[in-house]
Amino acid sequence: MENKKLLLQLGIARLGFLSTEDKLKLENNLDNISNLAILSIDDISLIVGRVVNTREWPVENFEKIVLKDFSVMQAFGIDFVHCKDKNYPVMLNQVYDAPYGLFVRGNLSVLNTPSVSIVGTRNPSVSGFKTTFNFSKELTTLGYTVVSGLALGIDTAAHKGTILSGKTIAVLACGLDNIYPTANKKLAVEIIKNGGCLVSEYSPGEPPLKWRFIQRNRIISGLSEATVVMESPPKSGALITADFALEQNRDLYFHESALSVQERYNLIAQKKGLSEKVQKLRCVQRYIDEGAPCISSVKDLVTSLFIK
Repeated sequence: MENKKLLLQLGIARLGFLSTEDKLKLENNLDNISNLAILSIDDISLIVGRVVNTREWPVENFEKIVLKDFSVMQAFGIDFVHCKDKNYPVMLNQVYDAPYGLFVRGNLSVLNTPSVSIVGTRNPSVSGFKTTFNFSKELTTLGYTVVSGLALGIDTAAHKGTILSGKTIAVLACGLDNIYPTANKKLAVEIIKNGGCLVSEYSPGEPPLKWRFIQRNRIISGLSEATVVMESPPKSGALITADFALEQNRDLYFHESALSVQERYNLIAQKKGLSEKVQKLRCVQRYIDEGAPCISSVKDLVTSLFIK
């Protein structure tokens, strides 16, 4: 009975052309995966109450694909946490576009612990990497879980800083059976081994497509009460996460190391005669000018969170 329900949920989770609200309507009107597999796009439109236009449906051998998902999940120790499940992150469930479900490898309980998201560039300075490592390490000693995206650079530093002293959540933009980037496979194993977890809204086997990294960023910010941006040049993906944090009404902070990158970028742009163009870009200084706090230590962050 439980497997029948899970297979239906896994099938619905694959329907990326539907919102979470649509998916819940489907689930409430179907008994099993076989019922879902035979639906036409018109049937789906009727159930969700709107016209659905997509080239992603129907899918040949859909039921077999979902059964394979289930087998892969068993082989890799992947859980599926439905949005109505008690283990689903409370903080994430508060955002308007929370995923229908999460695929999780590792410790489920860490999903509902006090957490701070740390993001930044994939190409940090040596100083920026070290600063992030130490910042993350200190946060975990205070009982916070660190959330990041397992990317190279700042994300890697954030996760590594937690390994010896605390827990971390890595949010991926692909299926959890194939870790990306491959350079961080060993780190992913260490995260799980030390009581953290890997999270994705994407089914097993799904590749890390470019647009999925943007979608992934909303989960990174949505899991935490606060997001801290470390080194981050203009147009960085970290600033997309910053925007998501603001949209989700979460606290947003910029570490002073982010400003040093901005200053270096401004000097280079000035020499190349690109200052005016840079001013038009979404960059760290503009967030701070608009009121985002700049912090220099974990103490600054925790004091601010405590006051709020």
